[in-house]
Amino acid sequence: MKIIQSERPEIEAANLIEDKLQAYINQPILLLLSGGSWLSVYEEIRAIDLDDRVTIGMLDERFSEDVTVNNFAQFMQTHIYEEALKRGVRFIDTRLQAAETLNDLAKRFTESLQAWRTQNSDGIIIATLGLGTDGHTAGIFSTLDTTSFPENTWAVGYEVDKSVNEYAQRVTVTPYFLTHEVEQAICYVVGENKCEVLGQIISEDKQTKKYPAQIWQEMKEVAVVTNCKM
Repeated sequence: MKIIQSERPEIEAANLIEDKLQAYINQPILLLLSGGSWLSVYEEIRAIDLDDRVTIGMLDERFSEDVTVNNFAQFMQTHIYEEALKRGVRFIDTRLQAAETLNDLAKRFTESLQAWRTQNSDGIIIATLGLGTDGHTAGIFSTLDTTSFPENTWAVGYEVDKSVNEYAQRVTVTPYFLTHEVEQAICYVVGENKCEVLGQIISEDKQTKKYPAQIWQEMKEVAVVTNCKM
């Protein structure tokens, strides 16, 4: 895990995404994005390396028709979405369809991920991840029993208590997907209220499972961009 401290982490994170797109210029790329604080970073990305070899989707999704809540709908409001659309980028659209249930969305998302991998056996999956003050990452909360997931599951739909998070119904990729399918990950952590948690994630023994974001330690290649003083 590489830690990158910066006074302008949003620029550093945007540059890293651009570097990844350039590094794999001759391969198909699936770029899976987090919402939340990452949305401001996407405004800083230049579109010069976006074309039809790139597919963009969300890493996790809030089960809501509200365009101010649904992650993909919020991403559609960024300039990079407009640029990507013009350049022929493909999308995994996780906005709700008519009469779609939480399980329906989880199934559709899983099938989209697996179809991309089937069609792009030589492709690279790049993910952006954030960190919650409770130590969650993607849509994986500490209250979520990931041990109950069937082996090799790529994505699940679930509901948590609203005391855990106000967006209680979600679809998320699984720890298995993060460790087995994601080749490159960029984690973005800003805000003093997250620094202590980040410090524990970096320093805790891998055998001590306290925060879901400790999965970063098990992933293939991870860069953490932060304004925290570590």
